[in-house]
Amino acid sequence: MLDPGFSSGGERYHLGVRLLNGLISQQWYPWQQGIYLSAGIFLNGNRLSLQPSSANGGHYTLATPAKVTFRPISPYLGVGYSQRFSRHSHWSFNVSAGAAYQGSPTIRVTHGIGPHPQWEQHAYASEVSNLRQSLGGFRWYPVVEINVRYRW
Repeated sequence: MLDPGFSSGGERYHLGVRLLNGLISQQWYPWQQGIYLSAGIFLNGNRLSLQPSSANGGHYTLATPAKVTFRPISPYLGVGYSQRFSRHSHWSFNVSAGAAYQGSPTIRVTHGIGPHPQWEQHAYASEVSNLRQSLGGFRWYPVVEINVRYRW
């Protein structure tokens, strides 16, 4: 779990990150040089949690904590290179790079009621808008793979 800071729309957030994912893919070798194309599905359990905090480290009383999630299954495309260790070896070395399209993240914001409901409703809508804009670049999830394989 990573725990960096994050700023959006003048608000400072304490960012919690959980990375949990998997990839199921099929490789096609259209050329003889070991270069392959890959397509599949990306299983995505990644989550972000945003807890607003003040500049001095305390928590805002009217701020809204948020949870950010992504599509649980996304399409994946990639390209890679595979090389056997020797001509008759069952062992090979692979390296690939690609991306999963996870779309726009889902942002769930906890909204509390305090002494100024109209002001808080406006602040809530503004904060959600700022978060959506700040997190808009998370549509593509880059994937880099390096592995050793045994095929019989």
